[in-house]
Amino acid sequence: MAKSGDPELAILMVAGIWTEGLFIATHISDDTYNNQEIVKIIYDQKSSLESLIEMMKNHSGDELIDSYIVAFEKLKAEYDKTDGSLTESQLKGITSAIASIRSSIVS
Repeated sequence: MAKSGDPELAILMVAGIWTEGLFIATHISDDTYNNQEIVKIIYDQKSSLESLIEMMKNHSGDELIDSYIVAFEKLKAEYDKTDGSLTESQLKGITSAIASIRSSIVS
């Protein structure tokens, strides 16, 4: 898609797919925190989130992309509260932030 002249659309698609994946991981069950394998996968998304934000910043100036940069920076702030693992409270913060981002995409 980026080759066809619409890199912003490609970036938004990647952001949407990434968002849906993290949303599913955080909502896989009402008891997600007790599944430490899932919690680790959620924690490990921090580096891909940072890459996504950087990729989006390369295309800042687009109103929609800029709004998502702000939203993803809020999610990153939740991840920045962590130190190698997630507490239940931190997981709830990440879950809430990704749900908010997803809601803005699908509405």
